Formats: sequence, structure tokens, C-alpha cells
Amino acid sequence: MVDDWLGQARLGIAYPGLWLRDDVYATHGHYMDAHLKLPRAECVAAALMSRLGRPLPNPATPGDYERILRPLYGFAYGLAQVLPVRRRRNGPFERAWEVLAGEERETTLSVRAARAGFPLAIRGLNGLLHADFKADVTPRAIFRTGVEATTEMATHLGVDDVHVITGHTHRGGPLPEEAEWRLPRSGRLHNTGSWVFASAFHQPGTPPNSYWPGTVTWLEDDDPPRRVQLLSSHSHEEMSDLIKRMG
Repeated sequence: MVDDWLGQARLGIAYPGLWLRDDVYATHGHYMDAHLKLPRAECVAAALMSRLGRPLPNPATPGDYERILRPLYGFAYGLAQVLPVRRRRNGPFERAWEVLAGEERETTLSVRAARAGFPLAIRGLNGLLHADFKADVTPRAIFRTGVEATTEMATHLGVDDVHVITGHTHRGGPLPEEAEWRLPRSGRLHNTGSWVFASAFHQPGTPPNSYWPGTVTWLEDDDPPRRVQLLSSHSHEEMSDLIKRMG
């Protein structure tokens, strides 16, 4: 379908990544799930696979990552083929994150119990899997752990001396006002951002935050990758109304 949309343009598909220049490597970035300290389902499952089998070596090859992650994503793909498609602005998964991150204003007994019990649950999970998941799931913590995990991935793959372009975590950057995301061997990390409007990360207000959809990463002949935000002029209300119309 994508090749039909592109018309006469040349289309190539590369996995798990592609060298765009001698000093620029691009990959979706899902291998970071083997390093991410955020207790997402995929990351917990990756920790379980490492616990049951062989841990990820360092340095690592794509084959090492595939050994741990391919069964998980294969299962997720199969599940997606049989589940009905539902477009929901704020489904149960996003609401759960809002509650645990403290962004949900409700202070009911169930909400307070969930917030109080979550760190204990994570502590038990870490003991069971010999993992190091964090109970802090605020947007700031998600950003920090995402950069750390991507840095670990680049280091394990031996590409931490070049520009590495990823996505996966949906947090575009570094933003113009931020310092460069440095890799251990003088490389630089870049994230293409999100094309999904996820209300768990987009609270009302302007200007849009760093998870706002519509970021494009440009790569030219010589300069470092740079990002342009195409939808920054749209308000939270406009984006929410658009999602409602689509649903």
C-alpha cells in the first residue's frame, strides 16, 4: 500500500536498521525494550525471556536482540490480527498511566490504592525477574529512561560513535532548547518523535510538549539530522476534536 502512495518514488525496506550516511544510522529503536526500565508489557516480557534464557551479551548483535524480542513481537502481531480495531482517545491503558503518574486529578480510594501499591508491585517484579524496573512513570521519567535505554542499545550494537536516529519512544528530540543527546563514543542520539496523538502525554495547554505529533527529521548531505515540527500551531482542543471526528 505504501509503495502505491509513493507513485514513482523508489521505496526500500531495511531491517533492523539502515546506514543513511557513513556517519548516520537509522533504526526504529525497539531493541531498546531490552534495556528500558519502564514497566511496559513488552519490557517485562523481555526481562522474563532474559531470565529464562541467556541474558543479552555486550557487545550484542541484532541476532542477540531478536532471540529475546522476536517471540514477543510475533505474539503481539498475531494478537493484533484478530483483535477489533478501536480508535479511542483515552483508553484504559492511557488512563492507567495517568493514574499511576499522578496526572489524574481523581483522589478516590481506588486511585490512591493503585498509586500506593504500584511501587510494591514493581519491587516484587524486580525480585522475581532480577530486573531493575522503576516505579516512576511520569512523562519526565519516561523521557529519561528512554534516552538511557537507547544509549545502551547503541552501545551494545557498537554504533555509539555516529548519529543514531530512532523513534519508538515517541519523544522527539533533542529539542532546540535542549543539550545534545550524547553517546559514549562521541556519537549523537536523535528521535524522530510521534505521529500519534496520545492524550496521556498531551495535557491541555500551549505550546505543545515534546510528545506532540508531527515531527519530521531531515537529513541532508553533510549537516547533522534536524527536526521540524509541522503541527505545533494546532491546539490541544483542535487535536482532540480531530480524534473525535476520526472515531
